[in-house]
Amino acid sequence: MTLSIIIVNYNVRAFLEQCIRTVLTASHHIDTEIIVVDNSSSDNCIPILQPLFPKVQFIRSDTNLGFSKANNLALQKASGSFILFLNPDTLLPPATLLTCLQHFYLHEQTGALGVRMINGFGEFLPESKRAMPSLSTAFLKLSGLAAIFPSSGFFNRYALGHLSPLQNHSVEVLAGAFMMVRKNILDTLGGFDTDYFMYGEDIDLSLRIAKAGYTLQYLAQPAIVHYKGQSSKQRRLFHTAIFFEAMKIFVQKHYRLGWMLIPMIHGFSLLTQLKKKISKSGTTEALLQRHKNLLVVCKEAHQSEILFILEQQNMSESYLSCIHPYQQSIELLHNEIRKYHAEQILIRIPDLDMSDAIHLMEKNRGMFFRFIFAGSATISFNN
Repeated sequence: MTLSIIIVNYNVRAFLEQCIRTVLTASHHIDTEIIVVDNSSSDNCIPILQPLFPKVQFIRSDTNLGFSKANNLALQKASGSFILFLNPDTLLPPATLLTCLQHFYLHEQTGALGVRMINGFGEFLPESKRAMPSLSTAFLKLSGLAAIFPSSGFFNRYALGHLSPLQNHSVEVLAGAFMMVRKNILDTLGGFDTDYFMYGEDIDLSLRIAKAGYTLQYLAQPAIVHYKGQSSKQRRLFHTAIFFEAMKIFVQKHYRLGWMLIPMIHGFSLLTQLKKKISKSGTTEALLQRHKNLLVVCKEAHQSEILFILEQQNMSESYLSCIHPYQQSIELLHNEIRKYHAEQILIRIPDLDMSDAIHLMEKNRGMFFRFIFAGSATISFNN
């Protein structure tokens, strides 16, 4: 077996369905197994998706194991020479997996790699490439200086702001949302540290891979989509608290006199939670309630089918019109989208190739992109 893809799911069935569809396309000519661990979801994930994807291995946990334990559970069953830890709210273009594997074959010293990630608005996600966290990087981020000087290697050191997202780089930290690792390294290191429930485990594993003498590589191409920001404000506060608890574990494990940093981390946590409490930003879905104009990109033969699905899911009031990709270039599609003053785009795959769709997203940053796949009525980011 060449590649084992491990996906940990928790109550995001619609995202998971679309993720698996893109993974199946991307792994078409690769000896691949897909293992999904469902962390005691309440959305009937396995009964609904298992018949759709009979070749996928589904593992049901009766409790929420957290990210580390769930991934390690699947890792015990994985037989691939390479392991991809993948979030369920990601979408891969067809060449992603082959490009990553080719890099490993050509660079024996690469122990793990990640790729450029963009969110649903076509914006680059800075966690795609990171440095090891420190008190100085935390202060510069929380103070807002990192945002003021995003391209600075000093002020935005944690996100490696001085390194272009459009070029390949050796980095210190990879994101657990897409992290491909040599299986023999994971066998030696024991996978993720299960002291982390959620957050921090990817930083910890990145550091241990580097200490084992391997490099970590960030690949600028191809880019993938990673949806984020769906949580309510209350959930975001909960996640913030978990994140800083993870940072406490990390500094105590890896930094000399790390216990002395705990009061400072606690202070950072309180400050961050306060900022989020007074923040006026809401969920992505709440934002889209104010920005409704929806333009559909699909072949003409599928237009009525899409409109019917929109009506069934109470989204037809957002519908503007439909444009047909045919053999149009991305530039022509971009120009057509601009004519409609759309705020949301719904793309049917494969009426437009996933790679072209991501290119279109990046040319139209600020518009929110949803997807629907042939043979499915599931629309991404539709609760």
